[in-house]
Amino acid sequence: MVFQSMHAATICSFVAVEMVAFLSGDHHIQYLMPQQNWSISSLLWAILAGALITLIAIN
Repeated sequence: MVFQSMHAATICSFVAVEMVAFLSGDHHIQYLMPQQNWSISSLLWAILAGALITLIAIN
């Protein structure tokens, strides 16, 4: 149960991090890009945020 919650929160936070980057102008429109360049720092922030969201949701 906890692992599923953490997994879902990590995916949601990763999407949120990338959406903020897109809206702030760091990314171009997806179909104009040859390939999406995912950074390791956004993945690490997503994992940390997913763990934090899970801890908040459980308590």
